[in-house]
Amino acid sequence: MKMFRKRIRDRLTYVIIMASFALWGLASALIRPMAHCIDQIFDNTVSGVEDIEKINYVTIAIVVVPAVLALRRFGFKATLVMGLALFAAGCLSFFPAVQMDVYKPFLVCYAVIVSGIVFLETSAIPYALTYGARRHSLFRLLLGQSINIAAWLSAFFLTSRYISYNVSDPTNEGLDFLIKVSNTMARHEDLWAVTTPYLCMGVVSLALAIVLAVTSLRDRPSDETVRDPGLGTILRRLWADKAYVYGTLGMIGFGMAQILIWSTIVVTGARTIMQQGQHISQAEALTQAGMFQIGAIIAFGVGMLLGAVWSYKRRVEPTRTLVILGAVATVQTIMATILGGYASIIFMLGVSACMSVMQALIYTISMRKQDVCGIQVGSAGVALCIFGGLAAQIFVPGPDDSEVGALIVATLIFGGVTAYGVWRSKATAAKTDTQATE
Repeated sequence: MKMFRKRIRDRLTYVIIMASFALWGLASALIRPMAHCIDQIFDNTVSGVEDIEKINYVTIAIVVVPAVLALRRFGFKATLVMGLALFAAGCLSFFPAVQMDVYKPFLVCYAVIVSGIVFLETSAIPYALTYGARRHSLFRLLLGQSINIAAWLSAFFLTSRYISYNVSDPTNEGLDFLIKVSNTMARHEDLWAVTTPYLCMGVVSLALAIVLAVTSLRDRPSDETVRDPGLGTILRRLWADKAYVYGTLGMIGFGMAQILIWSTIVVTGARTIMQQGQHISQAEALTQAGMFQIGAIIAFGVGMLLGAVWSYKRRVEPTRTLVILGAVATVQTIMATILGGYASIIFMLGVSACMSVMQALIYTISMRKQDVCGIQVGSAGVALCIFGGLAAQIFVPGPDDSEVGALIVATLIFGGVTAYGVWRSKATAAKTDTQATE
């Protein structure tokens, strides 16, 4: 009976962790549609998308440190509860915001939601990595990330039945959405229509937070205790661990390359469509090319799911897998730079598939030497990867610009990731040889 209860408890933990991945995937997919809709509801007198972008980066920079401190002080479970509670508070705050019928309260709601996402990301990723057998850590991480992408795509395809989308600016980190709001509807009714998805997510998130809070769950299935050496000692250990330092830089570079590839495929697709199509405007070409970007995201999600299944059925050596995927992505990016046209688009779709498991591999490799305390503090590096996407905006081509520069930068990043994999693979082989000699 005791073993049965333990098994049920562990399964419930996995379900809640995976649900957390899904929640922030849904929220990420809906933020842009909501921002564009608010622009239109307030007669374009506000710049919702730009304000949301600023809130996103500023909130992450501010909240990531408190999230790590909470993770150290209270553990994975409590921090995950905090993240779910913050997420629910932000979503449910749209109810009074709609009643106020003022623009700024919506920004406050988004800031609270992003704070919850930071807490969720900072706790759920290392929680998935450490909760269970080490041999299945990569599987759990890839499964959570594939659920995150699946939730993003589900939100997009569900909302596409009610909205029309247009890629008006390929520098954005995804598709820009233009929501058709009926001019005959009152503003109050419009706000209710576009905030209802968040209110529903808030109810679900609150329910998950309550279930997790009242359920007797440990941070790890085992009863092992880990001595906390102190924050200063942990930071020194992380800095001394070059695998972690370079791995964090690799994850930031990965975030940068991801945005470059997903944005460049739109520009390349639009230019190719305009060259072959007759009497088609640039805006129409960008709209059609947006489907190439969706294809890249689907390839990314499918690759991640296949990687999760493969890592569960077979023992995967992360360093060797990273070397192979990094080398293939580098070659494909070079071919995309040289060929152009639809051939370039096909190679970029292949690059997106290769990228699907790169971040999980880099994270797993970089955390190999760390105990639970080191993983808790080191998880901040994952949240900071979004600033790689911010840096990518410098190189993302505009509709009339050449995409060669962006692809060259992406090639250099993938080359660096491959070199990191080769370095860690040699270190792992040397360690294995030493242990065999002893």
